[in-house]
Amino acid sequence: MPRAAKPAKSEADILIDQYLPNLTGTVAYRVLSVLKDGRKHSLPSCFHVSAKLPGGIGPSRGKGAVQCFLKVFPDDSKGKLRYMTDRIANAKLAQYDEHVACSSVSAATQGDPKRASPWPKCFGRLVILDDIVVATDKFPIASQRALLFEFIPSLRLLSKEDLDNEMCTSILSDVALVHSAGLVHRDLKERTLEPTVGFRNIFLVTDPEEAT
Repeated sequence: MPRAAKPAKSEADILIDQYLPNLTGTVAYRVLSVLKDGRKHSLPSCFHVSAKLPGGIGPSRGKGAVQCFLKVFPDDSKGKLRYMTDRIANAKLAQYDEHVACSSVSAATQGDPKRASPWPKCFGRLVILDDIVVATDKFPIASQRALLFEFIPSLRLLSKEDLDNEMCTSILSDVALVHSAGLVHRDLKERTLEPTVGFRNIFLVTDPEEAT
């Protein structure tokens, strides 16, 4: 009997396959510290890791370990939705980065010391094969999905005290780049009016040497 044809991949899946390689079983990493423990609130847990990436991926091109940021998503409905939206978003950002580089306007080709784009590079996606143990704390996250990013040590959260005309112009310019990549911000949490203004996802690179 003839076999049923495999369903065609969606545009999102094709984009993810092209720009976010599956690193499961091909990347070796060692956890250095816990950056965020999201277990109590069913949020992603984040780790600072030293990773040996496959050849051709990342700044080391397979020649040595690099510091990375590992974001692990809970295996529940909200965690799966966050993972799905995050991987699509980062695939679009990677596609935008490639388009800019091919257009010969990247920071590297223009000799600009600043970063080519205002977001950390995502190296790929993976399924966590083993639970993570940090000191005496065990994170039972085997089989959960994760994204692996470049690690920028000097990042700190933007505060109201940082805001001036120059900073606001810079932020709006960076947000415009994100919109140019085809992304708009969304949040899974319904928020009521908050008494104070704050920033939860805008960070500053405080070390000029890392802004390259």
